[in-house]
Amino acid sequence: GSGSDGRGSYGNNDGPGGATSGGAAGGRGTSLADSAARMENTRRAELREWKSSLLLSLTFTIPLAVLHMSTMGGANEGDDGLHIDMMDGGNDMMDNINIDDKTTNDNDYEMAMNNSMTSKCIIINTLMLLLATPVQFLVGRRFYKSAYRGLMHGCVMGMDFLVVLGTSAAYLYSVIVYLWQLSYYYHGQTHNDGNGGGSGLLKLTPTFETGAWLITFVTLGKYLEAYARGKT
Repeated sequence: GSGSDGRGSYGNNDGPGGATSGGAAGGRGTSLADSAARMENTRRAELREWKSSLLLSLTFTIPLAVLHMSTMGGANEGDDGLHIDMMDGGNDMMDNINIDDKTTNDNDYEMAMNNSMTSKCIIINTLMLLLATPVQFLVGRRFYKSAYRGLMHGCVMGMDFLVVLGTSAAYLYSVIVYLWQLSYYYHGQTHNDGNGGGSGLLKLTPTFETGAWLITFVTLGKYLEAYARGKT
């Protein structure tokens, strides 16, 4: 009868009200799932970016460190060899030449060694500059952007700002020393300085590897942080 029909109409979950409620619940579930998927895709993209940056940084930083170590070893060997050769040369020539000729020959030999060492340093420092620049400005560009945004929005000097400040100072110092040595070498001052003044300039060592290693280690930390977020 009519009562049965009335109970049927009110108890039916397939009516318009039931469909709307089910649709809303389904919409909320879909929205949450889409949001979670977007967050996961963002995390994976960030992880890939940090991994690519880390590999790029290592590609340039490891050869840079090897060159720096070879420069240190070469400088020490060059200094020892210079003193030994000059001592041996002086002992062999004592009976054959006078003191003035010996002094002149020793000065010429020392200047020649200084020129050779300077030329080697220029070549190696040029290679180090070419290796350090991509790390500083390609891998480090994310730190520069983050530091700039922090300064523009509230003058926040966070870790990225400190990384940029330290690496930029080391890079700028290294470029200045490199250009100074380059100018000294090509102006021929080592040929005109009879006191071996060029060797004093060689004591200033570029530190291209310092900023590159710092950027590499910070990039490694960022990669591990992004990786760890995916495991929680």
